[in-house]
Amino acid sequence: MKKNILLAVAVLATISMKAGDLTGLRIFDDSPTSNFSTTSYHPHGGGGGGGFSFGISLGAALPQSAWGAKAQEPSSNGSTSSNNVISDGFASVGLHLDATATYIFAGPVGATVMIGGNMNSFDAAKYQSVNNYPSFQTLTATNYYSGQFLVGPCLAFGSDFKVTVRGLVGMVMIGQPTYTTTSTIGSATETSVTTGKAGNGFGYGGGLGIKYNFNSSMGLLVNVDYLAANITYPDGSTTKTTVGSNSTTSSPTTYTQTMAFGLITASVGIAFNL
Repeated sequence: MKKNILLAVAVLATISMKAGDLTGLRIFDDSPTSNFSTTSYHPHGGGGGGGFSFGISLGAALPQSAWGAKAQEPSSNGSTSSNNVISDGFASVGLHLDATATYIFAGPVGATVMIGGNMNSFDAAKYQSVNNYPSFQTLTATNYYSGQFLVGPCLAFGSDFKVTVRGLVGMVMIGQPTYTTTSTIGSATETSVTTGKAGNGFGYGGGLGIKYNFNSSMGLLVNVDYLAANITYPDGSTTKTTVGSNSTTSSPTTYTQTMAFGLITASVGIAFNL
């Protein structure tokens, strides 16, 4: 998947560079002393693009790596001193929202800041099936909520139709769902609620921003990006078990968990040229 994405980025970047070369040509005016016609020269791509633009887009968040895998439960050897690897996160396709700010310094070279958020459901039905839950037990879970704060260099090519290729690094934060397991045997019901943990890690990736300007101040924006990170959850979970009117709360010895996080986002929105 990563190789295919990088290949697509490279191909589009090459095409965009060719378009950018044509855009940057300066042709002299058609005065009586000149044999050439007039074409304006736009150092930042023209078409009302300007040096700075801001965009907001909404779309899909597609989980990748261990976070999106759905084959087995997290591995653990029970040791409080070792790292427990979450091999499968059971995350499903969700909703993505981002805000991007891009400034072009000179020619095609600039910088991009991206702030994004994602909401992905936990596939509780698949988790129960994989882990052979008995018929008297059910599992429900809240959503995954994740966010990213990223910055990096970019190259922008084109005029009214502009393609921006960017590389991004920064912080990724993601909270685990809260899991509720309900066991019903006869008239007796036991409920266990495990509170999810908050984790974070260094993220890196890149993508494309495609903008078509309606006029000098506004345009249609399409963003496609890939993000990867190794998330660390430093704290243990808390489980509250309720049987009838009695409840007990347990907090296991703190241990560290890690999870390979991957995310593909595709979104559409509006860009403003400032």
